[in-house]
Amino acid sequence: EQNGVVNADVLTSVLSKLFVIDAIPANKFDKRISDDGLKTKKIIISTFMGLIFELDLYYSNSNRVWCKIKLLSTSLPLYIVNDYINDNKFLYDDWYFEISHEQGHILRDFRLY
Repeated sequence: EQNGVVNADVLTSVLSKLFVIDAIPANKFDKRISDDGLKTKKIIISTFMGLIFELDLYYSNSNRVWCKIKLLSTSLPLYIVNDYINDNKFLYDDWYFEISHEQGHILRDFRLY
């Protein structure tokens, strides 16, 4: 950040290609949240087409960062957005994904003011 200007290129690059290291079902991850005292951060991205990606990040002092992804739509999405959500939500619902250390570090620590 310089003079209030933020370069979001790194952030958009990471968000366009998340690398998953591991995936576990929600019923196994929920216990980890309470046992490990994980911190959380929410990132919401809306596309011009009306697709919303809601990412909940979970992390501790270790370098591991997990995310849960939820697909939503704006109030007036393009017609293909709802089809995309219906066709793909099973890939994300009830799953937690461990993302690469490098990407997790960027998502965990970025600040946009």
